[in-house]
Amino acid sequence: MFENLNQPYIFNNNFKHSLKTILLVGMAYMLIVLYFQPFGINFLKSSSDGYYVLGTGILTALTFFVNTQVLPGIFPKTFDSSKWTVKKEIIQNLCMFLFLSFTFGLLAYIFKIELIRHSYPWFYTSAIAILPIGLFNLSNYNNFLKMKVVKVIDSGKHWLAEEKKATGHMVTLVSENSKEAMTFDVEKIVLLKSGGNYVEIYYQELNSVKKSLIRQTLSNAEGLLSEHPFIVRSHRCCLVNSNLITKLSNVSGSYSLQIKGIDFDIPVSRNRITEMKSLISQKLR
Repeated sequence: MFENLNQPYIFNNNFKHSLKTILLVGMAYMLIVLYFQPFGINFLKSSSDGYYVLGTGILTALTFFVNTQVLPGIFPKTFDSSKWTVKKEIIQNLCMFLFLSFTFGLLAYIFKIELIRHSYPWFYTSAIAILPIGLFNLSNYNNFLKMKVVKVIDSGKHWLAEEKKATGHMVTLVSENSKEAMTFDVEKIVLLKSGGNYVEIYYQELNSVKKSLIRQTLSNAEGLLSEHPFIVRSHRCCLVNSNLITKLSNVSGSYSLQIKGIDFDIPVSRNRITEMKSLISQKLR
């Protein structure tokens, strides 16, 4: 059980968040005391009771501010957030509790409120002092849970991004009779060539280019790949991966493409020549 005291514990040293939490806890404490009237004491019976609640609220805020912002600046090694443990958190809370119990009792004596007429006035002031400490710890723990949730979500997003990066942009080509399906990484598709009632798919696998056939039309394949702008039509019978074009040749007015991994020329339609030239010039920039 005691080894759990050395377990790491969240220590909030964010100034903006701490200040916001301190102000909210201070106001919440005063509202709860005034509304619920703990121990049957009416804190609005006289002006001194109101001053007492206001004074304890201010003392609470100052105590939390000193413990979360001032002392960590004076003793940075002791309050190092990376070395903060459950034991340190308990000791800090105990010190704050003792200080608030004493100062709440002192204020009760100064303002002569009803608390001091009880048989055990210090017991009542100590019980009231537990309230702001409980609220403060609850707020910090709630923030800690939020941070953990955000961290888990960010980790999940990072994992999904890595998974997407690892798998690439996958596309599945289904045959016309729906009896056959082939899945490819779009970036590794080199060429799609119409061959009668089939489409010839040339794709990179390891260090070579392989070929598969699927019963489908080139137009349907083009529609499926339309969201990938680097897959372009060079001819009525060919779709090419523009990222893999190595050369545009012109022989007697007939243009053709050379593509990495393909040992034959790819024809280029006359109305596609300007587009092919533009793609190659962009690659050379």
